[in-house]
Amino acid sequence: MSKTPFQGGTNFEIFSASGKNPEANCKMVGKPPKQFNEICKSNVYNLLEPGTKFSWPKDNKIGLTQQFLVFQIFVPQGVHFSIHIDVTDIKNNKKRLQFSTAQKQLSETPLHAIVPLVGLRRDTWVNAAFDIQSFMTSIFKQPQQTVDSIDLFAQFMIRKIFTLKNCPPVSGDEPGPSGDFPPGVSIVEAIPKDQQFVSSFKNFATQVFWFEKTQSLMIRDNQMSGAAQGSLAASIALGASYANDLHGTVGSTSTGSFRTSSAGDSNLKVKTPQ
Repeated sequence: MSKTPFQGGTNFEIFSASGKNPEANCKMVGKPPKQFNEICKSNVYNLLEPGTKFSWPKDNKIGLTQQFLVFQIFVPQGVHFSIHIDVTDIKNNKKRLQFSTAQKQLSETPLHAIVPLVGLRRDTWVNAAFDIQSFMTSIFKQPQQTVDSIDLFAQFMIRKIFTLKNCPPVSGDEPGPSGDFPPGVSIVEAIPKDQQFVSSFKNFATQVFWFEKTQSLMIRDNQMSGAAQGSLAASIALGASYANDLHGTVGSTSTGSFRTSSAGDSNLKVKTPQ
């Protein structure tokens, strides 16, 4: 079982890009540079190059017991980003939660789940808080005992990782169909000052991700995608009808047939559904 330090406070810091030796307890693949970010006015690690990766812990496992796992990250528009989280449930079974912006549908086995990372703000610094308990109980039907390891895959920038005992308040996020907070949350508590962005930086968002929210956003996005595909199909059909109009032919679509007049007619198209 993982070693578990005292985590009875409001938060527990896992990683910070500030300080003398930020990489003491993590591994950076691809040698991403540590740099001062002018936007968030803090030191960050730049993993915007494809192939770079962040892994925690480096050696000894430290079991994280608090419910919310928070990443202070910046993910650009137009790229994919994923997080792998290894969790031990209360029966000491090892599970993996994989969150990915490239995934469109939930995929699960008894040991592993790939979850669409939908709704993540882009081109903005974000406190991305994941309700690990929600995903564990909804997917694997067993609550979290400890979070044992974390991997983040490019492309992104990162400032901090920490856990929270209570759900943080949401800011800068669009209202979701499943509400602002996970079911059962009775306490909402501000992120402690020592984990916040610097006070002079205001342009960030705080988002909370839980299973029901992911489900509702996934359904919404799939419906929007289906509507867009339907609109594209209609546009293609309309273009085909105009092409047939010019040749005075009869054609058909999936919704019925249409008859066109000759190219010299003033009424270019007369559609007669069947």
